[in-house]
Amino acid sequence: MTDRLHLSKKHRQILETLLREYFPGVEVWAYGSRVNGRSHDGSDLDLVLRGSELKEIPTGQLGDFEEALRESTIPFLVEARDWARLPEQFHREIEKGYVVLSDSTCCEHDTCQFGSLFAEPTRNGLTRPKSVRGVGIKMVNMGELFANDRLNIVPMDRVPLDPSREAHFLLHSGDLLFARQSLVLQGAGKCSIFLSNDEPTTFESHVIRVRLDPSRADPLFYYYYWQSHDGRSAIRSIVEQGAGASGIRASDLATLPVVVRPIAEQRAIAHILGTLDDKIELNRRMNETLEAIARSIFKSWFVDFDPVRAKAENYPTGLPPEISDLFSSELVESEIGEIPKGWEIVTLSSQLSFVLGGDWGKSEFSEETPNKCYCIRGADIANLQSFETSEMPVRFLKESSFSKRQLKPWDVVFEISGGSPTQSTGRAVIITPEIIQNYDLPLITSNFCRLLRFHSKESSLFHFMAFRNAYARDEYFQYETGTTGIKNFGFKYFSEEVKYVIPLQELLSTYADLVFFLYQKSGISMYENIVLSSLRNTLIPKLMSGEVRLREVEKVMEALV
Repeated sequence: MTDRLHLSKKHRQILETLLREYFPGVEVWAYGSRVNGRSHDGSDLDLVLRGSELKEIPTGQLGDFEEALRESTIPFLVEARDWARLPEQFHREIEKGYVVLSDSTCCEHDTCQFGSLFAEPTRNGLTRPKSVRGVGIKMVNMGELFANDRLNIVPMDRVPLDPSREAHFLLHSGDLLFARQSLVLQGAGKCSIFLSNDEPTTFESHVIRVRLDPSRADPLFYYYYWQSHDGRSAIRSIVEQGAGASGIRASDLATLPVVVRPIAEQRAIAHILGTLDDKIELNRRMNETLEAIARSIFKSWFVDFDPVRAKAENYPTGLPPEISDLFSSELVESEIGEIPKGWEIVTLSSQLSFVLGGDWGKSEFSEETPNKCYCIRGADIANLQSFETSEMPVRFLKESSFSKRQLKPWDVVFEISGGSPTQSTGRAVIITPEIIQNYDLPLITSNFCRLLRFHSKESSLFHFMAFRNAYARDEYFQYETGTTGIKNFGFKYFSEEVKYVIPLQELLSTYADLVFFLYQKSGISMYENIVLSSLRNTLIPKLMSGEVRLREVEKVMEALV
């Protein structure tokens, strides 16, 4: 066997990438003029494919490879033949001189130590006490790391940073950030990627920064590698558990084995997965915008009474005439202050058709608790408010409990226990038809929440927005009971004694129609994100292992996104 092959490094890399993609585990030999020294730059390249146990390779697989060659930038003809289909005499001729391009005895993908891909040594971030925070440059804290897999422009704390230290502690686009410590075991070693920010940004001491050599390692590719099963398993192998916290060492992180792929493959895989995440992020931002519009209209119409005040002073309301006409032109004094003339003062209990506490149920199926369902906790409310999926626990309920507590469209889940010194109880989420449709099990609520059912969809939408507005203004702290441990919301007093104003039914219906349209769009985006997230999670291990072909995935992506 000879080791000479007349083939440029660029074209050999393209060819080897295609061979790994279309013929994983197949031994490939080059032979003929490009091996025996009788070729020129335009000569054909002859290949022979030796499948597992020298069995025939499917013709469809050969056809796909030939099509990929035609679409590549290789400027000469490449002819690939199946060893199993060639006569014995041809075998003897090939064996006189060949070069192995792909060896079936090798691992499908090579590995190396993660540290060998570093552009510079790892670095832990800065320690900055609370006393100096509030001014300076932005800093990635553990909160941002856990809340954002891909760090872009997000609100952050600020800290002072001496200009002489900026070269060491400022983040660059593509830096990988690992949680050095975590209060929970599964959080240790969590990986995020810093994509960009609108100003210089540093990072705190509980974060390990890894900066990769861009000529050998695509940061986004390795970010996704650490999200894969293999990557997470590797991280778990170096986690150390201590008193009250778990953590990893940067020195151990550097020794972990990682998959090695040609840089062109890395970038292609990162582009595919990144495109899916970009679409997911776009949908999230759209939902945030739609939610902000609904809340802004609610505050203007039903809290600040802007259209009423405008009409009272003979100013235009800025609304279409058919909507403007629904507002009174006069504010009158009442027991709760100024309100639009004709509007009604009510209590929450008078607007409810049904109210019931939640049920935590049991963790396992039994004849007594046969009803399997997802249970919404206070921790799930923030995601559901934004029409994002939440990993709710599966619980099993008695039939008598389930029949009363199964959530229906336009129910509102209201948190009555939980909170923190800076976060009150009283978070709420409205259960739209889209939320119910996007889960494969019925939904219930935990015993830390209340199920609120109103007389109509319109009333449900109005009250949900009222809850959101009051919560954002920190009005619910005054209704909490208990000063230590878990705080409880004084729901009985709040629902029976606290008075507020509601508009006339026609105006209530008009607002509900507007919000319903916005929520329909948000629900569609939520479903899209479920599909896109599932596709991304399915593709990560398959692309990392080479189980699926890049070209096939790229064709699907063109049609999907």
